[in-house]
Amino acid sequence: MRESFDDNQKTLWRDGLRLIDVMSQHYHGKTFVNATPEDRIALLTVLSDHVQMTDLPEVRFFVELKRMTVTGYYTSKIGIHDELEYKGNRILKEYVGCDDQGPASS
Repeated sequence: MRESFDDNQKTLWRDGLRLIDVMSQHYHGKTFVNATPEDRIALLTVLSDHVQMTDLPEVRFFVELKRMTVTGYYTSKIGIHDELEYKGNRILKEYVGCDDQGPASS
């Protein structure tokens, strides 16, 4: 985020991380990092259960964090090559195409 040119994005992340700690202190009496794995999951579940409440900055942060996590994973070697088995652009000897016969008749 330090290298991001988007000040709104930086603000979302700074505020989001702070608010996650505030929530953790409220629910568990500890910062998120110092909370138990079970307490962390419970806090993230609260956020996940309320993703429609995008007027809350902590929810917007959570949604963005999930989006960027998925993007990061599926643009990494393990995501794109190992899991999706993407082989890259390759020249096909024959284009098979589609066997679509047009719209189905009723």
